[in-house]
Amino acid sequence: MKKLWNKMMKSIYDWCMGLVSGPYALTALIVISFVESSFFPIPPDLLLIPLILARRTEAFKIALYTTLASVVGGWFGYGIGWFLYDSVGVKVLDFYHYRTQFEQFCD
Repeated sequence: MKKLWNKMMKSIYDWCMGLVSGPYALTALIVISFVESSFFPIPPDLLLIPLILARRTEAFKIALYTTLASVVGGWFGYGIGWFLYDSVGVKVLDFYHYRTQFEQFCD
């Protein structure tokens, strides 16, 4: 099990380092930040930290873009909940048997 974990961590590390050294690192970070705050929990820190370490002079710009992408992604996620609650949200709540608890929370 430990070998599998080490292999998985090594592949994530290699992916991050390859991406950081490429021309699309900032774009990938912005996309990951947006997606993470909208609907899919991929932490942008996996790419943010190595990118800032590689481009220290651009640290504040990178952090600003990451923050803005996260905020816009949060708005998008809110919109998903607002507009798709009846068609998707109720089914998800029913699947996890949380509809009653959610309705009590809303009251």
